[in-house]
Amino acid sequence: MAKKLHLYPIAAVLAATALAGCAAPAQKPAGEGEQALRAKFVCEGGTTLDVTFRDEKAWVTLADGSVFVLPQRPAASGYWYSSGIHELRGKGNEATWGVGRMVPLNCRAE
Repeated sequence: MAKKLHLYPIAAVLAATALAGCAAPAQKPAGEGEQALRAKFVCEGGTTLDVTFRDEKAWVTLADGSVFVLPQRPAASGYWYSSGIHELRGKGNEATWGVGRMVPLNCRAE
């Protein structure tokens, strides 16, 4: 049974940084306006992430227009989405954005 994501206020759910990664760009979610939660994260170094949470996935859009779809993973606390290469993890207004073996960036929801 899938674990239900507990979302905090929109500003509390979004935060991340844009790092170039080795993954194929994905499409925006179809019917994006239905039951979707959107947030924007600003990360160390000025990286920004626009994130849409819907259907146990996070669509992460980077400043260069790249879109990555990250499936939800079980988290002991907060939220965690990961494709194995890209990872968005957080709680409240704070989050981290990781790509591969690079050190994750600290992010904060706007």
